[in-house]
Amino acid sequence: MAGKKQKAQEEERDFITLTDQNGETMTFECLDIIEYHDQEYAVLLSEDEEIMIFAYEQVIGAEDEAVYSPVEDPKVDEKVYRLFQKKYEGVYDFSD
Repeated sequence: MAGKKQKAQEEERDFITLTDQNGETMTFECLDIIEYHDQEYAVLLSEDEEIMIFAYEQVIGAEDEAVYSPVEDPKVDEKVYRLFQKKYEGVYDFSD
């Protein structure tokens, strides 16, 4: 029974593949979209378990297309991460 539950949880997970300016691709699990100052930010988990935050914008007229841009301002990055931590307190272990 536990195996079915775990499989269902894995199927619900949202994975995306991003390509950088050098053509390198990385796959991430999208943990959540957090809104901060009228901008949406994707909280992504890399394959090596590193949380990364990208500005997220849905492409108008394309339901399954989005643009992900690295957050340039470390203060915004930190604030979005703190909002994510607060939202998921008790769900994820945020200890280092």
